[in-house]
Amino acid sequence: VDRPGLRAVPSLRYLQAAPPFTEHFYDSEDEGDESVDNGPTGGLTWDGRADRGQQQARIPLLSPFEMANKDESGVVAALSKAAYAHDFKAAFGDDVFERPDDAFDAAVEALGAFEQSSADFYPYSSRYDAFLAGRATLSAQELRGRVLFEDEAKGNCASCHLSRPSNNGEPPQFTDYGLIAVGVPRNAAIPANADPAYIDLGLCGPLRTDFKGRAEYCGLFKTPTLRNVALRKSFFHNGYFHT
Repeated sequence: VDRPGLRAVPSLRYLQAAPPFTEHFYDSEDEGDESVDNGPTGGLTWDGRADRGQQQARIPLLSPFEMANKDESGVVAALSKAAYAHDFKAAFGDDVFERPDDAFDAAVEALGAFEQSSADFYPYSSRYDAFLAGRATLSAQELRGRVLFEDEAKGNCASCHLSRPSNNGEPPQFTDYGLIAVGVPRNAAIPANADPAYIDLGLCGPLRTDFKGRAEYCGLFKTPTLRNVALRKSFFHNGYFHT
């Protein structure tokens, strides 16, 4: 767990509305021009390879850079000895640990369900949310910043980091979930980058393998939400930029 990873840690908050990954995303008739192909969009990771919480939960459990379990059976063995093993059996069956494959699936199912907790993962509790709901005001400086953020001739941030409620009234997610190439510099602080042959190309690999060799997808990474961005210290997929 003390090994440096390959990418900046993405937020797990405000992912409940992320669409499953698709190569060809079209806005709904209510939200935009449904005839426009917006290209690769969706998923929960920087390269969109996990569509649901259960799939995403597998990654840190088995990654050598995170929880570093050797395999799924190692996860189950640790679970069977945990203080909450009794609760786990109560939820999934007294014999669940005798069925390692089912036990692992149950574990990631539980994590995926937890990530759907609105109070913990998408409370929409910011002052901006209160402003949109008519319960707070923004200062003159903040309002000028909002204009700059949304002005297509200036910041144009909102073209990707959507800042207005959807037509159904859902608060903005501050991302369009699209995968885009912005040309972030190589981060020398990532040990893997000491090898000139190692290149993180996002959608076309190396962590994602189903689009390997698809040159048109190389360098594409998902647009992250800007929610809670003030709490982050590193930015973009490789954490090259810092506050």
